Amino acid sequence: MKGYDKFPAHWETMSIKRIFDCVSGNGFKIELQGKLQGDYPFCKVSDLNGEERDIKKAKFYVDVQTVRQERFNIVPEWSILFAKIGEALKKNHRKINLVPCCIDNNCAALIVRNNNFSVKYGYYVMKCIDMACFDNGGTIPYVDMKQLMIYKIPVPPRCEQDQIARFLDWKITAIDKLISIRRGELRNLTDLRKALITREVTRGNWDRVRLKRVARINPPCDSHGLKPEDTVTFAPMECIRTNRRIPKDAPLSDYNSSYTVFNNGDIALAKVTPCFENDNICVMENLTNGYAFGSSELFNIRPFNIDTKFLLYYFMTHGFKSGGAAHMTGAIGLKRVPSKYLRNVLVPLPPITEQQRIANYLDRICAQIDSAITNFTQQIDTLKELKARLI
Repeated sequence: MKGYDKFPAHWETMSIKRIFDCVSGNGFKIELQGKLQGDYPFCKVSDLNGEERDIKKAKFYVDVQTVRQERFNIVPEWSILFAKIGEALKKNHRKINLVPCCIDNNCAALIVRNNNFSVKYGYYVMKCIDMACFDNGGTIPYVDMKQLMIYKIPVPPRCEQDQIARFLDWKITAIDKLISIRRGELRNLTDLRKALITREVTRGNWDRVRLKRVARINPPCDSHGLKPEDTVTFAPMECIRTNRRIPKDAPLSDYNSSYTVFNNGDIALAKVTPCFENDNICVMENLTNGYAFGSSELFNIRPFNIDTKFLLYYFMTHGFKSGGAAHMTGAIGLKRVPSKYLRNVLVPLPPITEQQRIANYLDRICAQIDSAITNFTQQIDTLKELKARLI
């Protein structure tokens, strides 16, 4: 295995196919197919994400008739499930199922052939293997199953397998508890941030005006004097975060009409789910050559009769978010906030000095909360790295 040149002399190395049967794709017949009864959890790639190994809480269940009609695979309990396609493959999503379940075509399962091999030990060994190494080289990452099955893994005696698995269960359970605590603290900080913003921006008995009275939506942007070879800011969706932008540049010649354009001082607001709900929004400041082009899934909002940072914080309030989500249109997974909702949403309009006071106060408080969030996030990353190194 990568990173290890030697194992104890009494350990063996075996190819995966000598230890496991592999179930992948529809229509694979195993003995369990003959004694189907009840409903079965339907395991999708998304169910393999996270630390919990049991998939009893899968979002979807299928009945026996559907299983037979669609020729779904049923895999027995204590199989090692893993993603074999796409981003989940790159992230090495895998899990042990504690109940029989269906798997879709984007998942595969390794089923231990005999009792001389510990499933839990095999699970931890598979956690060490980077599935991306078996990418078949296509346009979409996809495991070359033949190459995976001939890959050799270390096989100690069964008693040592059990000892290793018990030790890792003990250590990793403790680490996972710490990660869970830190994630809870992160959620609390995020909720506190949202509550403070909503309270400060909406608590006054102020006049309310439609957004179109104080800001322009997707206005033209000035690129006067720029040449095609000039460098400008590039702002794809992954560069837009809550109240900040990850710097990235590109030549102006890369721009085409499908992009949304910005000048300094404009607000970039995600219009598509889940980015809209996740507060992908920032003020476009310090743009290279004063110009930016970015994702077509961004609104450009240019304030003219309202403080820019005050309006930015209004877009983070619970009322604005819930209203935008309720007005979304489009297919599931591709819903967008319509520009009509944005133009006509009612915005509180306190005196400009009060807007600036609120914005400055929220800048200061949110900076402190964001610092704590960054600290907890780094702790979680460190714990994850510790867990990976331990395995």
